[in-house]
Amino acid sequence: MKKTILTRSLVFSLLAFTIACSSNDDNQNENGFKIIPPSQPTPLIQPSGFYIANEGWFGHEEGSVNFLDYGLNRSYRIYANANEGKTLGTTTTMGVAFGENYYLISKQRNKLVVTDKSFKEIKTIKDIPGSQANAFVGISNNKAYISTTNGIAILNTSDLIIRGTVNGVTKMTGNMVYVDGKVYAVVQGGGLVIIDTDTDAVIGTKEGGYTQVTLDKNGIVWAGKGNEIERINPKDNKDNKSFSIANAPIQGKWGAWNPGSMSPSMKEDAIYWIANDGAWNGGSKIAKFNTQTGELNTEFFDLGKDDLGKSLEFYAAGLRVDPVKDDLVLVYKRAGWGDNGGYNWTKIVSNTGSAKGSVFMEGGTVNEAKGHYWFPSIPFFQDNNAPEILVNQIVLKANKEFRVALKDIVVDQDSPYALIEKSVKNLENEFGYATIEGEELVLKPSSKIGKTTMSMTVISNGKKVQKNVEVWVRE
Repeated sequence: MKKTILTRSLVFSLLAFTIACSSNDDNQNENGFKIIPPSQPTPLIQPSGFYIANEGWFGHEEGSVNFLDYGLNRSYRIYANANEGKTLGTTTTMGVAFGENYYLISKQRNKLVVTDKSFKEIKTIKDIPGSQANAFVGISNNKAYISTTNGIAILNTSDLIIRGTVNGVTKMTGNMVYVDGKVYAVVQGGGLVIIDTDTDAVIGTKEGGYTQVTLDKNGIVWAGKGNEIERINPKDNKDNKSFSIANAPIQGKWGAWNPGSMSPSMKEDAIYWIANDGAWNGGSKIAKFNTQTGELNTEFFDLGKDDLGKSLEFYAAGLRVDPVKDDLVLVYKRAGWGDNGGYNWTKIVSNTGSAKGSVFMEGGTVNEAKGHYWFPSIPFFQDNNAPEILVNQIVLKANKEFRVALKDIVVDQDSPYALIEKSVKNLENEFGYATIEGEELVLKPSSKIGKTTMSMTVISNGKKVQKNVEVWVRE
């Protein structure tokens, strides 16, 4: 077969192969086939703000969720306000937008609370294997994992039922990331465990003192190991590299587990974390790591002191990067325990290290500033856009191979292209076959002439879209 690669400019004009279209209004070629131009991407649905999952004042109240818009106007306890008489669990560790829902993890009692996008409860699950729930990672439109003190539980996100556990993982498990059909999970004393999510079986373990793990915008796994950070390419087992970060080590959080501060930019080649924290909490400085050059800036940002000259420190995860705005959202408090826990702030910092705004978190009566013992765990963000398949029709020549870059026909406006999963089914009725090779859609038609269809599916952050694309084959 002959082979032709379609360029980006042709994709967004006609996405047709070897067809000369006439200039008439119905865009038909000389054989009467109608050419349907690709759809234009739906404009980005801008987020209205962000959320903070709070551990809660242990012994006095359960966890909570606060909302802040980008003007830093605050709405407190939005889950409780949306669900009269209902609560989250004890020590809420994280919130995650996945699919059309939010998933809120707490260590005890109501370990998983699932809500809709307005935070109305859909289901609460108390019975999750393991004495303590830690973290959540979405996998597909019908599966997620929940890490616990005793391994990893498997959640069916379609019926919201726990469907068992991952065999071979029985120790305290913390952060997890999903990419390319695999979950990478940090296990206390057990290294970095790699799990095949189709079979829920452990397929590999990287030995070492791994502490935290995250996923960058290019689909590369980054794992903290104290004084090192390791780059892991999930598509190539030989493409791994470690970098020394002794001046800003990435600490484990096993003592009183929290999600940790490692957070990647979804716009830049960068990862951030707290540069000088301890195994429990604390620290006041942020490090920025360039994932392309390996350059480490240990003085990217410093919390400094409050207006009364009191030292400030991060609490729990401390920071996350807004995936749309690319600003850092920081949650922090006065340094020390006791009354200091009633003085909490939220700050927005640009990706260049400039403070863009901060606000004191009120919502209580524990001090003269109307503060509260929030014990903020982690910021989390909205996911308002679904993935899209832009191509509508492709016209081919028989026995002639056709290729198109997937990045030109697949998009999710608030998620990086590399994190979108793509699959395709063969052409119907013996017209040839379709496949994905690397980052290209490849069509190889047979000698059969006529009209057929190609089924294409994309999944992005739990949102699945399937489309039947019309395909014409001519002589």
